[in-house]
Amino acid sequence: MASKRIKYARAHLSRRRHIALLARPHWRRTAPDFNSIPRPFTVSRAALRARTSKRIKMMARPKHQPKSNQSRVLLQYSRERREPSRWLFDLALPKKRLLVSARRYLLAQGNRAMLANISAQLRGLSKSRYQSYRIICNALRQRAAARQEKIRKKLRRCLCKPSDWERHNKFLEVFARPKSYAKPAKRSPGRRGKGKKKKQLPDPARMNLLAQPARKKTTEIRDPFRVRATALKYEITDRTRELAQHRVRQDQEPIRELGTVALEALQAHANSRILELAKPMVREPGAETDLREDAFSVSPMALKAVCRPRVKVLAQPKKRRAKA
Repeated sequence: MASKRIKYARAHLSRRRHIALLARPHWRRTAPDFNSIPRPFTVSRAALRARTSKRIKMMARPKHQPKSNQSRVLLQYSRERREPSRWLFDLALPKKRLLVSARRYLLAQGNRAMLANISAQLRGLSKSRYQSYRIICNALRQRAAARQEKIRKKLRRCLCKPSDWERHNKFLEVFARPKSYAKPAKRSPGRRGKGKKKKQLPDPARMNLLAQPARKKTTEIRDPFRVRATALKYEITDRTRELAQHRVRQDQEPIRELGTVALEALQAHANSRILELAKPMVREPGAETDLREDAFSVSPMALKAVCRPRVKVLAQPKKRRAKA
């Protein structure tokens, strides 16, 4: 679990800034010469008035350490009391052929005590997981061998004639040849290769023709007093005639008579929302309203209120810089 120092660094510093701060070496200052200082035991005013920041307080806290070594003792005790797993028992068992040869030797010697121990190890070996794995592997190997034998019997039936054997040998020769890759197609002489065309020099006559400025067609000079025939036959539309009229602007607005109501206001109809908002607010009987008999009375809750430090800070007027 991360300590408070690391949590504070993660919350207030970026990863790169945190690593840069941790990588900086400790700042060591040389010890001052007390003989050259007039008052060596005085403390500066800045040090007396200094206030530790939140970050310095967090960094000044010691790292959390357990009060006693009880957790380590319990962990060591649990490790000592733990029983070995079945997997370790199976790995510790000797090989079966060694046990069988030792059993034969003990039978010839007539040592019954050691023979019982060897028999118990053989029984444990037969019940281990590796013995079951060996049985499964042997069964899979037998199935694969039976499958191969079945394929060989089919081949013997199919290759009973001499012509079948010849065809089979031809196929084997074809399959035994190394893999041949297709040769790359020949490239045309116009592309890259030996038959690459030489660069032809541009035609100088064509380059001179392209270098000349573009010739623009001369337009006919139009007579300013001549009118086109289509303009003489044009008929104006009603929309164009309406747009062609100039707007009549009034320099002064008409003086409105006092007491008169606009025609739009007389014809207006209030909707349900406006009717709802036009109703006065219904207050509970006995509740304090804006109109009070004694305007200078103060509620007892306001007399007992305690101002919080945040409210005091917010109540101070904002300091604005004087404009230059």
